[in-house]
Amino acid sequence: MDFHQNRRAQLLRGSKTDDVDAYLVTHPANVRYLSGFDTADAVVVSNKGAFVVFPAEAIPAKKLLPQDVTPIPRADDDTLPAIAEAVKATGGRAVAIEGDHLTVTALQTLVAAVGKTPLKPLTGRVELLRQTKDPSEVDAIRRAVAIGGRAMLMFRAILREVDTELELCRQMDQLLLRAGAHTPAFPSVVALGESASAVVLRPTHDRPVSEVSKLFIHWGAEVGGYCGTLARTLRSPFGAPPLRKTKNERTAVAYDKVSVAVRQAIQAALAAIQPESTVADVAKAAHTQLAAAGFDKYAAAEVGHGVGLTPREGPIVRPDNSTPLFPGMVITICPQVRIPDWGMVKYSQVVVVNREGFTDLGGGPAADE
Repeated sequence: MDFHQNRRAQLLRGSKTDDVDAYLVTHPANVRYLSGFDTADAVVVSNKGAFVVFPAEAIPAKKLLPQDVTPIPRADDDTLPAIAEAVKATGGRAVAIEGDHLTVTALQTLVAAVGKTPLKPLTGRVELLRQTKDPSEVDAIRRAVAIGGRAMLMFRAILREVDTELELCRQMDQLLLRAGAHTPAFPSVVALGESASAVVLRPTHDRPVSEVSKLFIHWGAEVGGYCGTLARTLRSPFGAPPLRKTKNERTAVAYDKVSVAVRQAIQAALAAIQPESTVADVAKAAHTQLAAAGFDKYAAAEVGHGVGLTPREGPIVRPDNSTPLFPGMVITICPQVRIPDWGMVKYSQVVVVNREGFTDLGGGPAADE
C-alpha cells in the first residue's frame, strides 16, 4: 500500500463515526493529498475504491493508476456532472462532503444530480490527517526550507540601499526560483522599518532600504507541492540616518533586546516539544519567555502553525489549542514582537515532531541577524 492509499484508508476509518459510506473531497490540496495527482478535480473515497475526477484529456495512463482508483472523466469545464457520477458509483447510502469548500450553488446542483443519496457536510476530516506527515512529505518540506535558506543568502548578498519594498518582494520571488523552487509558496512580503508593525502588510515603492534600520521578510519555496514557510527580521546593513528614524525607533526599546527575546522564545517553545505535550504547551512556553522579557503586550497569540501542502495549516500553535503533538507533525515556530510605529521582529524555525522531541528542518535565524 502506497502513501496515498494509506491516507485514503485512514480517512475511511472515520466513516462509522461520521455515519457515512464515502467522502467527497473537492478542496485542491486535499484532492492532491488523497489522490497524488495534480490534475485531479475531485476524489470520492469509499470502500469500493477511490473514484477520481480528471479532465478527459488529462487522465493518467492505466499503468500509473493504483488498482483501487477508477478515473471519472469530465468533458468540459463543469466538474459537477462528473462528481455526481463518482458519488453515484460508490452506491453509498450517505456521502460526506467538505462543507467549508463547496458553494451553496454547487451543493444544490449536486443534491439534484445524485438523487436519493444524502450529502452530509463535514469539516476538517482531511485537514486533520494532513497534520501528521509521512516521510516523503517531511523530505519535501525539508527541501523547500533549504531552498528558502539559499534564496535568503542570495537576497542578503545583493541587497542595495536603493531597493524598495515592492522591488525586494519581486526580487525574492525570482531568487526562490533561481534557488530551485518549483514556484514561490506565496507572494513574498517585505516590510521596511515601522511599516512591519501594520496588521496588514502592503509593500510599496514609498522609500528605500537606506532609510530604515531593519526589514522584515516573509517568503517560502514550494517543492513537489509542499511548502517551506519562513520569516525573518534583518538589521539593515546600511543603518538609518537618525533623522529618518521614527520617534519610537529613537526612544523605544533597542532592536537587540527585542531580537534576543524572540530568539529565546523560539528556544523555549522548542524545549516544550516533548512526548505527551500539547500545542498549547509550546505556545505557552514562548509566551512565558516573551512576558519575562517585558514584551507580552506586543506578542501575538499565535506563535506558529503547521506547514505542508499549503503555507499555513494545522495545527495552529496558540495557548488555547489543546491538540496533542504527534510524531510527524511539521510546524514552524515563529513568535513575534510587533511594536506600533517601531516595527516587528519575527523569526521562524521549522521542525518535525518525533518520539523524543523534534528534528530541526532549518529556517532558524542566523547569529548576525
